[in-house]
Amino acid sequence: MNKASKFEELALADKDVKFGFDNYDVLKQIGSLVREMRVSGGFSQTALQEMSGIPQADISRVESGTMERGPSLLTLVRLAHAAGKRLVIGIEDEEGEDKKTTRVLAL
Repeated sequence: MNKASKFEELALADKDVKFGFDNYDVLKQIGSLVREMRVSGGFSQTALQEMSGIPQADISRVESGTMERGPSLLTLVRLAHAAGKRLVIGIEDEEGEDKKTTRVLAL
């Protein structure tokens, strides 16, 4: 593994930069789901803005995974409802063939 440069070390010392770096994959996956939901529903970002009240620029940042702290749960619920969907959150065992879902929330 390459050693971090001074610039990278300084950047990662910033808690917001580190948060984004540590959660990059999660934010990209969430963005992909939101984009898929929007496109499959036949909505433009502008149309979703009008229906959800979430600014188009924020929708774009969510979809690209570049929202600094990631979207709030309320933002995801509002986007889903505007697209005629609901947000479903669950927790399941991480490993093993007999994965058990302990709880699912449909928002």
